[in-house]
Amino acid sequence: MPSSVPFLTHHLSCSLWHAATNMHMNQTSCANVSEDEWLFGPANIPFYYSSKEHLVDGVPDRFIAVASPIVAYWFLSMVFHCLDVSGWKWLEKYRIHESDEAKQRNLVSRLHVVGAVTLQQAIQTLFGLGWVSEKRILNHAERMRDIGTFFQPLLTRYLGEWGRSMLPQVTHITYWWLIPAAQFAFAM
Repeated sequence: MPSSVPFLTHHLSCSLWHAATNMHMNQTSCANVSEDEWLFGPANIPFYYSSKEHLVDGVPDRFIAVASPIVAYWFLSMVFHCLDVSGWKWLEKYRIHESDEAKQRNLVSRLHVVGAVTLQQAIQTLFGLGWVSEKRILNHAERMRDIGTFFQPLLTRYLGEWGRSMLPQVTHITYWWLIPAAQFAFAM
């Protein structure tokens, strides 16, 4: 292995670490990062993480989180409506209900449906704006240290020194992958 590879690995890890924690660094060293932070620091930041303050500049993330399901609903509703009224014969085999059957069963007008959906989405938006906050966890090292503190006794007790050596990987996977996956599954 060339002697420049460890330096590059160290430099890249330092750059990623400082990008994730919004700290400034010297280009060639990470002297201002403590050994404890290095142990629990995100050497490989996941693809989904962004250190930007907002996903879209000038628009708070809470508004995007509340508006995106509504925009997706109306976009897809219009796509299916256009397919429904298009009259294309090749789409007939994909219908769930025949047109005559659908006309007999749909006793509510489209205007009534649009009004009910709009009311429901207005209520959803009000609750969403109240529920979603701008509070962000910016100190990833502290949160990862808490997770590492939880896992350290378990790993060292049951796996010994090898478990202690695996602590940074277990902490990293738990913080960046398992907790978000559990949150996503719970939200569904």
